[in-house]
Amino acid sequence: MKKRTLDIKTATCSILLLFFLSIVNSYAQSESITVTSNSRQRLLFNEGWLFRQGDVQGAEKAGFDAAAWRSVTLPHDWSIEGEFDENAATGGPGGYLPTGYGWYRKHFNMPETQQSVWIEFDGVYMNSEVWINGHYLGMNVYGYTSFYYDITPYLKSGENVIAVKVDNSKQRNSRWYSGSGIYRNVWLNIANPVHVPQWGVYVTTPIIKDTLAIVAVKVIFENTLPETVNAVLNSQVLDKNGQVIGSTESQVSILPQKPHTDYRQEVSVASPSFWSVESPNLYTLRVVLKIDGKTIDQVDTRFGIRSLEYCSEKGFLLNGKHVKMNGVNLHHDEGALGAAV
Repeated sequence: MKKRTLDIKTATCSILLLFFLSIVNSYAQSESITVTSNSRQRLLFNEGWLFRQGDVQGAEKAGFDAAAWRSVTLPHDWSIEGEFDENAATGGPGGYLPTGYGWYRKHFNMPETQQSVWIEFDGVYMNSEVWINGHYLGMNVYGYTSFYYDITPYLKSGENVIAVKVDNSKQRNSRWYSGSGIYRNVWLNIANPVHVPQWGVYVTTPIIKDTLAIVAVKVIFENTLPETVNAVLNSQVLDKNGQVIGSTESQVSILPQKPHTDYRQEVSVASPSFWSVESPNLYTLRVVLKIDGKTIDQVDTRFGIRSLEYCSEKGFLLNGKHVKMNGVNLHHDEGALGAAV
């Protein structure tokens, strides 16, 4: 009787485990994306990736069978998962851990949409190449810079697949532990066909006084539509409490198929609170793009108002006051926890 009860429990656990694994595998194979029309979205894209260590031939193809690959959640560092080897090419600085090649794939479902879509990688170590539905997007060599690719032309309604190849085989390439793989977040960005692109807002403060600061704004637009779009550009400066303390508005004409149409504005801020080491006060620049009174895009950028000066006699001056600069050699690795931490 005890043996039969044990067998039933074992069988039940096995069924539950298989059910759980089927859910995990199905989730890893396909993620559904909900697109909100005329609203900018920045979606964390870390779940449901499949991973295989090694250089796999044909893994960039849309129809490649990766069912046997391992499910991972990003950020991911495959080096920290490996065995320590005193003969590893990375040597002591690399933690005596393996590097080599690695592949990532992610399936996701997209509805039919006119929105612009781009994928953004916060960091991949290193020599990464990216494909969408078999179309080659490009290569990013350096392991510590963020980068993105426009995937709008290659998306299709229904299932899509992103493939990423990572080559960290050329050792040694670092004086410290770097890790291997997509070790930072990945984002899926969705915006109106007329929008501010990635890193499309540039803020400076050319005039700074105790009573007044001028905030200079440069905004780049992308318009993937076939015709010129007339819109209203509104730039607002918000204080730390979210209150609008300065704004300006301009009529803009955004040319079709022009990725580098830029406009400049200035916003006045009365009696500004300067950024300093003791009081790191920050403001927010809110750029709002409207068509026929309706907001089609909005981007927030944090910035500080402060003056910088280097003087041969006084050294470094921040807001007119001498500041002694101190630095440390701090890398991103977290010892035995790996680069993904």
